[in-house]
Amino acid sequence: MKELFLIICGLLETVPALKWIDKDKAQLEIFDTKPAVAFPCALVKVELSECHSIGGKLQNCTALVTIKLGWDFFTSDTATTAPDEARARSLAYYDTGDAIYAALEGYFDMQVNELERTSVKEYINKGGNTIMLIPFSTTFTDETAAA
Repeated sequence: MKELFLIICGLLETVPALKWIDKDKAQLEIFDTKPAVAFPCALVKVELSECHSIGGKLQNCTALVTIKLGWDFFTSDTATTAPDEARARSLAYYDTGDAIYAALEGYFDMQVNELERTSVKEYINKGGNTIMLIPFSTTFTDETAAA
């Protein structure tokens, strides 16, 4: 799982708008006054949703990689009546979400099969930050126990 995490972080480093890339440790949910990240941030969670033994201490695994894209704007001009420049600035987080999708979608190498985005969801956290969840799935053969 560590290798997959490092691969994902490397791909996210190609997205220039991101100011903070880290493991998701609930930084956007558990805080006193302000999350301990720089915005916009991408927090990465890697989970194995399914694993099947294929012999020789090898397993075929399905991984769910969730990118949590966090923004710190509290007032924004997204209404149709807002000036075009202000509206474009307020909606820039969609561009960053698209850039994350472009950086990860279809990626594969000798360790990981093709990454595939499965959905996009959005919510506002308790501090008023806009959060976009972008899950990807992939499969790989885990050789950890065979080593």
